[in-house]
Amino acid sequence: MDKINKALLEKVRIKVNEALDPIGKELDLKISLGNMTYSDYNATGKIKIEVVQNGQAMTVEYVDLLNFADLHKIDLDTIYKLNGNPVIITGYSWKSSKYPVIVTDLNTEKQFKVTRSWLMKVAGISE
Repeated sequence: MDKINKALLEKVRIKVNEALDPIGKELDLKISLGNMTYSDYNATGKIKIEVVQNGQAMTVEYVDLLNFADLHKIDLDTIYKLNGNPVIITGYSWKSSKYPVIVTDLNTEKQFKVTRSWLMKVAGISE
């Protein structure tokens, strides 16, 4: 190997995440290798560690969602429709004023941001 490149780092990320997965499961954590920077002969990266409760990583967005759902009595297990596609609510960002609600499409597993008024409307809650 002459130099470090993006393709090599992608392979490294996969191998490192595979090695970290059993450790995370043992400790009830989600551990993963995040962003990496590199030059020709060295690289550095971030390791992200998240607490897992009931199979869900306790990200900032998820904790915010739990607080928001509790405040407005929203059932997080309900499946809603967004443009005809089934979605579930998976996050909430207090920092975003336009699109704070994060939903995940159950068919494609893609995440989308939607307005708070959309959530209140589909959940049948008056603002």
